[in-house]
Amino acid sequence: MSVRSAFCVALLAPLLWAAPASAARRDLLLVVNRQAAADGTAVADAFRRARDISDDFIVTIDVPPGETVSRQDYLARVERPIAAWLQRHAAHDDITYIVLTRGVPLRVAADAATRVPLGSVDSNLALLYRKLTGAVVGPGPLPNPAFVEAPSAAGTWPAFDRAALDVFIVTRLDAFTTAEAVALATRCGPAPDAPRVVLDGRTAGDSPEHRWFPLAASRLRAAGGAQTIVDVDQTAGLVTGGAPAIGYVAWGAADPAQRLRTPPVPLAPGAVGASLSSSDVRTFKEPPSSWQPGAWTQQDRRFEGTADWLAGDLVRAGITGWGGAVGDPYVDGVVRPHVLLPAYLSGLSLGEAYLRATKYVGWRTVILGDPLCRPFGREAAPATFARHEASGLTRPFFDRLLVQARRQAAPGTTVDSLEVLASAQARMAQGDRQAGVALMRAWLADHPGDLPVRQLMALSIDPVTERDEAIASYRAVLALQPADLVASNNLAYALATDPAGRAEALTLARRVYDQTRGEPTVADTYGWVLYQAGDVAEAARVLREAVRRAPGLVEAQIHLALVLLKSNERVEARQAWDAAQKVAPDVASRPEAAPLVAAFGTGAAGSVPR
Repeated sequence: MSVRSAFCVALLAPLLWAAPASAARRDLLLVVNRQAAADGTAVADAFRRARDISDDFIVTIDVPPGETVSRQDYLARVERPIAAWLQRHAAHDDITYIVLTRGVPLRVAADAATRVPLGSVDSNLALLYRKLTGAVVGPGPLPNPAFVEAPSAAGTWPAFDRAALDVFIVTRLDAFTTAEAVALATRCGPAPDAPRVVLDGRTAGDSPEHRWFPLAASRLRAAGGAQTIVDVDQTAGLVTGGAPAIGYVAWGAADPAQRLRTPPVPLAPGAVGASLSSSDVRTFKEPPSSWQPGAWTQQDRRFEGTADWLAGDLVRAGITGWGGAVGDPYVDGVVRPHVLLPAYLSGLSLGEAYLRATKYVGWRTVILGDPLCRPFGREAAPATFARHEASGLTRPFFDRLLVQARRQAAPGTTVDSLEVLASAQARMAQGDRQAGVALMRAWLADHPGDLPVRQLMALSIDPVTERDEAIASYRAVLALQPADLVASNNLAYALATDPAGRAEALTLARRVYDQTRGEPTVADTYGWVLYQAGDVAEAARVLREAVRRAPGLVEAQIHLALVLLKSNERVEARQAWDAAQKVAPDVASRPEAAPLVAAFGTGAAGSVPR
């Protein structure tokens, strides 16, 4: 992909990236935050040992410490590296579970500009599969395609089916302390001989959430028979003591009797639960020992925003799985106890049961625990998927990809053309650019007027190392569509270093710059062309504006530093060079950065320029 490609990402289908390395499990991906590696790695290592997971199935993200991440940082620093792993390994259909470890942010902040509400990282990541097919995914809450209200007519609960479901099961291993998170990762136990479930409600009512408790009890009794003990209470009192519970659901601090730090019943290994609380997974910061949950009106009981009880206390008490929320999911968004508990006790895994019991994705839910925990059933053999030969992608994913491509294609685009585009993108993203380019060349030999394939072909040629071919490719695009701004911009960049082509490069770059009102990637091209043409002052002005509007655009930072170095403005040049290194730590290895390395070296700001 050329360095000019950032401007045109929106014009193409998402890039796809060859089969993962062999591993004991191929259906689960672990996520560790590099900036919380001490905590996350300890949890990941414990979980890997318990579940025989290869280190090939760990993705490292790089997010500043903190429980809240901006929408922009979530997309760039959480979602993108996970997506890149899936694409690089063509593992979209192989992965069922994504497990986040301690130190991965909890919340994606609301974004007023785009009207995207507060959500959990976890529930947003559940939609990543769908996004990678090219589907347009709006802000949550969105219907969960796996949600069911009742078992089948035969009384069974459906296991996860990749052919039918375009979401991931996402859970989290976290707690007040690293030791407690490690314990959560390894807590799954065998099924008890006489499973006990506690459903501790409030006084009886007629709203849906009041009816869920007796419905859950009737389903559990019908399925489990005399061996299953179901304690359901809808009074102002508490269920206390007794045998360890394998299921525990309560109202949380919304029930005056439940304003406790420690649940009043013991919990069995493998126990799962949920509450009708609005924000019990809002934080894993440990409150003072004197703190107690309270009513939402009790300002003095608030901790990290609300007075709700905390899931961390349930983990400390021995829960194996918990379904809660980072913020108020409203009643319709809470985990359904009348689905979760009978589905889990019928033999579904912890992750499957919670997925079936959650009505929305892209919302505020957080599921804590080992998603593979399955005390009551036997795991089925893993699904296998045929692969689409040209692309190397598994068939369910490729078929969904093609459906979305057809929906978004220009009128008259053939299915064969879309298959070539998807296959070429996939092969190149898997690291086999030669195969991707070969697919496009073979197609264009017989279909020279196929504009989308021409466009992708041009973007696949490096304008520095394959300059002549890049120029020819962009000219071929412009012959078909003279107004193509991407091709014009990239052709200008490729022509800039040739004195014979600079006049044309200036004309093209200025036209695109004016038409896009100085879009930062285009401004970077225009500034670079001005610099090559000798107009250093104007180049500096244009590039300063580009980095002001897009400080993360590393190419613009490099070009600005080079322009300022040329005009002997070394202090500002060093600032731009430092900014480029912060965005891309490996930037010094780029050939165009050699003069900056020679002038300033590498590393942190503050070293003395030579």
